[in-house]
Amino acid sequence: MKKLLLDALVKPFFAIAFCLLFGAGFIFAGYQTIMVSSEKGSDGNVVFAYTQEHFWGYLKFPHRMEGVNKAEVARHKGRRKHGHRTTTTSTVALVSDTERRALIGGSNLDQGIKNDMVERINAYLQNPQEYTFSGKWHIRNVFYWVGLPFFLIGMVGLVGWPKSIMDSIIAYRRNF
Repeated sequence: MKKLLLDALVKPFFAIAFCLLFGAGFIFAGYQTIMVSSEKGSDGNVVFAYTQEHFWGYLKFPHRMEGVNKAEVARHKGRRKHGHRTTTTSTVALVSDTERRALIGGSNLDQGIKNDMVERINAYLQNPQEYTFSGKWHIRNVFYWVGLPFFLIGMVGLVGWPKSIMDSIIAYRRNF
């Protein structure tokens, strides 16, 4: 009976839980949708509202920033421990007179999308005839691609787990 519990329930549970949690964490960190909307007030004040979505829209984090002057691609160079190679990541940031806020998480992928975001936002900010703005972008980084296989393996394991339990019970009865 102990072997049945270990083989049918405990071992698959930990394997599936590891794959799902490990994969989901990386997918969360590595894939996001950003929805941006803005309005210019009559006094020239620009208010941006943006929502970061993870897990294909299941988790949403709304933000708001006032007095935005420009958007820029912010780059960060880091050096790996005990290595000579530097890594460069970038993000899109909204800049006002008092603060600078990242729209998206830093990554080394999707540079074209980031440049498009900055160009469209800055064109809106510089055009006095445009009073509203909206945009939606999908950004991913290397963490997404690391986590996706683990998450998919965990989902396949979760779907196949009932069959594994039944096979273990049948094998246990035959040997008993």
